[in-house]
Amino acid sequence: MINSYLGIFIALEGIDRSGKHTQGEFIQSYVNGLGFKAYFTQEPWWGEMNADDDLLKKIIKREESADYAKIQKLFIDNRARHLEHEIIPYLKNGSENVVICERYFLSTLAYGPATGGGNFEELWKAHELIPNFIFPDLTLIIDISAEEAVRRLDKKADVFEESVILEKVRQSYLSLAIMFDNVKTVIIDGAKSPEEVFASLKPQIEKIIKEKKEAFGYETVS
Repeated sequence: MINSYLGIFIALEGIDRSGKHTQGEFIQSYVNGLGFKAYFTQEPWWGEMNADDDLLKKIIKREESADYAKIQKLFIDNRARHLEHEIIPYLKNGSENVVICERYFLSTLAYGPATGGGNFEELWKAHELIPNFIFPDLTLIIDISAEEAVRRLDKKADVFEESVILEKVRQSYLSLAIMFDNVKTVIIDGAKSPEEVFASLKPQIEKIIKEKKEAFGYETVS
């Protein structure tokens, strides 16, 4: 399950409006400046839409309804195809490639139990059944309070953007960071300015680049 490909895989996690997208753009710009070729993607993945993806998109927009267990299954199936068709091919393609993914498997493990969409064991087992599932080289959990998340929300909040749920999800993320710390899962304080948040996570990016180079025996970007 460890990423054995030459490319570097970074995941950004956190509750809604924690600043994942902004930090993903910062990371992409930074690593490109180092000579890498960074690809910024996100989940759910709409790259090759099928009927389940259409349903998932409608559920998120509150145009359709489904029980939370069904929703999490849709997310996991979408993730399996995302890995197969986009993430892994890019990671395979060379040591200069970096995949930055906004949301990944920890989102399901955090949101699922918090919304009644399954327990940890069920959701983790579903990921173990994905043939090509891999851990990121680095997962950054951008942490903000539920109150701050609600303050940042626009008027069209999606199905998950509710204060009580967000607080449950946040606590799940904090627990998951401890559970998965052996696969480089790090909590970053997201309450500061975007520039300050990036400054605090930048050393983690530098560290994983160094470790990846040492692990694969290449000194510079190829």
